[in-house]
Amino acid sequence: MRIRDTEGIEDRGDGSNPWRPVDLLVAALAVRFTDGYVASAKLVKDELRASRDEAGAGGQDVRWPGFARRLAFDMFDMEALRVLIGRSVEFAHERGALGVLPKALDFMALLRTFEGDLDAAEALLQEEEAIAGATRTDPVGAARLTLAGFRGIIPCGITDAGVTTVSEVVSRDIGPADILDSIVSAFQAEYAGVLA
Repeated sequence: MRIRDTEGIEDRGDGSNPWRPVDLLVAALAVRFTDGYVASAKLVKDELRASRDEAGAGGQDVRWPGFARRLAFDMFDMEALRVLIGRSVEFAHERGALGVLPKALDFMALLRTFEGDLDAAEALLQEEEAIAGATRTDPVGAARLTLAGFRGIIPCGITDAGVTTVSEVVSRDIGPADILDSIVSAFQAEYAGVLA
């Protein structure tokens, strides 16, 4: 069976040994990197469903959720993001896992930013940065840049006068809804058939 043949993917042949979420993750990533986004879409959806179900049941494997979260962002699967990220933050808090908690908080801040809850995103980033300061590590940073963009601090060029923002170029305020609408519209136009 070729990896991209998704028929029977949930059954290894005898019906008694379903693929673990990590098996689906590896298969989905293999197809994504070899055959592209569209070819991997069904496997990615299957993987996200399996990861979401595993995390929702409280049995998340701590080694792989970062990859699944990235795939959920790629597929705009907000339900999977909420479950996977929420469980990662909860799991890291429960165990006092300061090595992984900042990454989980950064992902949660990204999610809150895309949901439009910029104050909640800021609070999560402050917690992430406090942990980074206490452990003498660098904060993750991805969500901080995204949050700045959603607050209208969107660099689009550098001139002698300094950083030029998108809001300055278009002579109007750009808000989170404007940015997200354009991203989602472009994505849906390109991949309408895959997302159905």
